[in-house]
Amino acid sequence: MAWKIKKDVLLAIMEFSKASYPNEFSGLLVGDDQLVSDIYILPATQNYTHSSVLRLDLAPMTTKIIGSVHSHPIPSGTPSSADLKFFSTKKINIISFFPFNLESFLAYDSFGKEVFLEISD
Repeated sequence: MAWKIKKDVLLAIMEFSKASYPNEFSGLLVGDDQLVSDIYILPATQNYTHSSVLRLDLAPMTTKIIGSVHSHPIPSGTPSSADLKFFSTKKINIISFFPFNLESFLAYDSFGKEVFLEISD
């Protein structure tokens, strides 16, 4: 079964990415059954040009958090070594990248292997 993401969630990710530019944006992905259905933006998240810091202690206590999302303010969705370490505890991870449109994102599994992410209505 392939991963899917609701189109409105992906559009929101792109808007958050644009609003944070030139800094990174980060959040947590919410869903189940391999469908990303929402995004959590945590309070006290710190966004910098080459990194962002999530306060995971402020995340809601739920089993619906299935992954992470963050942006790269450059036209590349290739994960860094720090990204790969963070991916290790998540089922799916999305990197959005400049220019932040519906074609400028990549998805990865917990091992950093690229996975196909279908946009769903």
